[in-house]
Amino acid sequence: MIEAEQRGVGGREILYGLAGVLAGLLVLSGVWFATGRASAPRINVTEVHPYDAPGFRLRDLDGQDVSLADFRGNVVLLNFWATWCEPCREETPALDAAYQRLRADGLVIVGVNLLTSERSNQRGVEDVRRFVEQYAVTYPIVLDEDGAAAQAYGVAPLPTSIFIDRDGKVRYIRIGPLGTTDVEQVFRQLQRESHGASG
Repeated sequence: MIEAEQRGVGGREILYGLAGVLAGLLVLSGVWFATGRASAPRINVTEVHPYDAPGFRLRDLDGQDVSLADFRGNVVLLNFWATWCEPCREETPALDAAYQRLRADGLVIVGVNLLTSERSNQRGVEDVRRFVEQYAVTYPIVLDEDGAAAQAYGVAPLPTSIFIDRDGKVRYIRIGPLGTTDVEQVFRQLQRESHGASG
């Protein structure tokens, strides 16, 4: 019987093995980029299977009716909020900055105030007005007086933001505050997708 010669793994084999692993990772990352995954928003938003955004007609602070259908053809960010909500206070300046920066490119932000929630916290429309003035909000604010809009979108914690594409489909949902860069990343992503679909 001939015994096989036993020997350890040499340094050269280890280097070749590591080089192989590295090459494999590079190939995988190339495939990942090529399939478009690198273009997805890099913030903590939930991508949903696209579905028709529930329509609504709500009054703004001047008593004028605002309909979601009015904004068809634009990327729309519905931001559900309340004056008592501390994260809502934190994100409002960032949302307004995003609106100022991107509205000429087709971004619409609609702040949907949960008036039912305000009332349960001993607040009302005047508190909403003061909030809008204090934070110099320039995007439209509408009042969800009976909670129907929040219910239609399944909103529970505040703030909740719903991103709707140009075709009126809900695409991304964010529970928690957004920053200006967050809004811009998702907006640009939805812009690229709509241009790709039309081109």
